[in-house]
Amino acid sequence: MSVGKHVLRVVIGDRGGELVVAGSIKVCDICLRGDALLLLEPGTVTVIDIDVNFRVGSIDSNLRVVWKSLGCLIPRDLSQRVNNFFNWNIPLYLDKYYYVINTIIGEGIRRLVNCFW
Repeated sequence: MSVGKHVLRVVIGDRGGELVVAGSIKVCDICLRGDALLLLEPGTVTVIDIDVNFRVGSIDSNLRVVWKSLGCLIPRDLSQRVNNFFNWNIPLYLDKYYYVINTIIGEGIRRLVNCFW
């Protein structure tokens, strides 16, 4: 996914700055699988229990992020920090909170199906 080039200007009182973001983020092998226990009655379907397996294969971030404060002459390059966050931290968080994320997704699916079906 190409991010393109975006400029965000923030001013709060006499403070603020300009954030410039350009580049791309590539997310590969997004997988969502699940097993569900359903109660089928005439005219309704109720999800009793659902087990979800959500996985992301890899994230490849190649962003250029620059922040320039209003009072500063030289912009600050945040590209390495942002790319490390996407390339390393997010996959670690997805692994660390695997069960919590899957529980939240499963509960959301269960509630949506039970509410609208």
